[in-house]
Amino acid sequence: MSLARAQGGCLTRGQCLAAGLSPEETRGLARGWVTLARGVYCIKEPTWQSRAWAGVLCCHGDAVIGGAAALHLDGALSDEPDSILVWRAHTARRASCPGVVFREGSRPAHGHLARTCPEDSILDFARDASQGEVIDVLGQVMRSRVTTQERLLEAMDGRARVSHRKLITELCTDLVGVDSPLELRFAKNVVKAHRLVRPLRQVSVASVRFDCYWPWYELVVELDGERYHRGRRFRDMERDNASAAQLGVETLRYGWADVVERPCDVAGQIASVLRRKGWVGEATRCPRCRTSRQRSLRFS
Repeated sequence: MSLARAQGGCLTRGQCLAAGLSPEETRGLARGWVTLARGVYCIKEPTWQSRAWAGVLCCHGDAVIGGAAALHLDGALSDEPDSILVWRAHTARRASCPGVVFREGSRPAHGHLARTCPEDSILDFARDASQGEVIDVLGQVMRSRVTTQERLLEAMDGRARVSHRKLITELCTDLVGVDSPLELRFAKNVVKAHRLVRPLRQVSVASVRFDCYWPWYELVVELDGERYHRGRRFRDMERDNASAAQLGVETLRYGWADVVERPCDVAGQIASVLRRKGWVGEATRCPRCRTSRQRSLRFS
């Protein structure tokens, strides 16, 4: 049973026979176990990790966990993904396992429960992910420090086809620190498009965490995505008051509609505050500004 404990509670019929059990004894024991795939049993109540093991074991050959499941096993993603990606060699046995998606191919692997390297896991995940999902996952992965932007860019250079290549490149270079779709739009359509001085992103100062912080101009911008609106108004007010009292900073707060629908207005407001606080740079009009009816916005 030590082998089962090392495999998330799973055993294969072949492992039972190799341990000296007869086919009849194996069948008898299996009646009290949970069958996860053909010839793969779990001797306890199955967990997510049990199903990941079953996905690898049922291939009877070279197979590794990939995508979001591999990132979860590496500690980069806190939530267990609903589906588990398993890469199996072309020579591996074709199998079926609930909750497991199989793909044919080879990937370098590491770990006791073999899984792809974080760089490959990210790029494989991006294949079927939306832009927002890529931003969210890449932000979590980089915060976990299981890989670096440099290693990810190097891995991407080694592939002919990569989904969301441009987005991943931006997140690893110009947009380091962006970890939500709203932050991406703010960084691109407000700050970069209007050539505002770039803020520090996702920084903690005196136990208070800021989305965007210009310490040299004592300005903070907080971005409130729609999924975070409910139940946090008092907490936000308390944080803003604490920031003003402890650090003497001014806080501007923008939501999804502000950043997505009125980025030029937002840029104009931020530029105005920055100038008032001593910024001598010049914000510029973006293509959207030049076609907007609100041409009176002052950017320089």
